[in-house]
Amino acid sequence: MVRLLKKRKRKGNLFVTLAVATFGLHLLTLLLLIVQGLTIRQLSLKKSPTFVQLVDGKPMDNTSGLQRKPEAIEEFVSKTMISMFNWSGKLPAQNVSQATITKKDLGISIRTLRGGSKKVTTSSWVSSFAFSEDFRKGFLSTVAELTPPEVFSNNSDRAILAELNITRIYPPQQIEPGKWKVGMVANLVQKQYQYRSNIQLLRIQLF
Repeated sequence: MVRLLKKRKRKGNLFVTLAVATFGLHLLTLLLLIVQGLTIRQLSLKKSPTFVQLVDGKPMDNTSGLQRKPEAIEEFVSKTMISMFNWSGKLPAQNVSQATITKKDLGISIRTLRGGSKKVTTSSWVSSFAFSEDFRKGFLSTVAELTPPEVFSNNSDRAILAELNITRIYPPQQIEPGKWKVGMVANLVQKQYQYRSNIQLLRIQLF
């Protein structure tokens, strides 16, 4: 009888110990969740940092977070517009291993201002996200009107390539804090494999 009572007492002590340990783990988990929630809240209230690639690579006194050097603006405009108007009919490589593997660009359909539907290249579509949303839609529609269907042709004899040759980028003019007006003159050269070419002169003002 005494042995049975001792065994019951041992089992009772074991259950109490497990219950206390479980409660302690739950309490610790709750504490960690509260600390994590407070940390995330503090991060969400912080002002997001501005990352700017400067021309000389040196830090710049940017108290407002909206200052940009003219050279940085011109470089951004140049890279964006070249990516927008260089049409090869091939998808850009995603990594180094794909550099020697070319895939056909099927294009992306865009609703034009005239109500129809035309295609733009994948690189043009990706580059368009560099523009503000209110400007992007109309500008992408204009690019779709300029893009010949032959860019996506499977027939190599009819395929057309295009290359943007920038003639001049005018110095950026600040119109308000964080916004600049940039003028650009460029030649859009379209080439066909049959050695025919068509040159269009673009005069673009970007805001």
